[in-house]
Amino acid sequence: MNTGNRVLWILIGLVLTAVGVLGALISLDRLPRTYPDQPLLWPGLLEQWRARQGWATAAVVALGLVAAVLGFWLLRVQLRPQGKRHLPDLVFGEPAQHRPDAAPVAAEPTAAAAGVTEVRYRAIADSLAADLRRQQSVHKASVLLTGHAEAPELRLNLTARPGTDLATLRRGVDTALVRFTTTTGITASSVLVDTRVETPAAVAADTSRVH
Repeated sequence: MNTGNRVLWILIGLVLTAVGVLGALISLDRLPRTYPDQPLLWPGLLEQWRARQGWATAAVVALGLVAAVLGFWLLRVQLRPQGKRHLPDLVFGEPAQHRPDAAPVAAEPTAAAAGVTEVRYRAIADSLAADLRRQQSVHKASVLLTGHAEAPELRLNLTARPGTDLATLRRGVDTALVRFTTTTGITASSVLVDTRVETPAAVAADTSRVH
């Protein structure tokens, strides 16, 4: 979640909190010039509401459903990193399946014997994360692959150990990416590396929890 999202959710939270507090104050008769039994709608709108009771109820239900769908969609986008879908599972042995623009490939006589291998997305991402963690300068690593299999976007979240030389860390990351491409055949269209350096106290506390 980036800074823009944090600000958005803080503002939404403040507005909803203010509305809730205002409603509670009115119901407790703590707000001047208001009464607990006072209708929320002004008289003219209240009369129209009563005159169109059936249609008004249906409209409120429809608006509630729309709000629920939009809320569910917004929640999915926020929970999905960067609002993108992760890379689908890869199937090796069926080249045309993952290349819609490729011409059909005639099956070889031995194609049935060769078989098909399906590799889960999580296994691919975890393999790169494990390779990155083998570096002495990397304390933690997580990997996210999004987009299409032909040219996915790659995001690395690294936590470096105290005193790490960032130039050395970058060379190690480049080497790991070369191994990743050689092993999986996946070439990322873009690579975003998010790195933060741990404090000695944080590393010591994390190590003590592991032991």
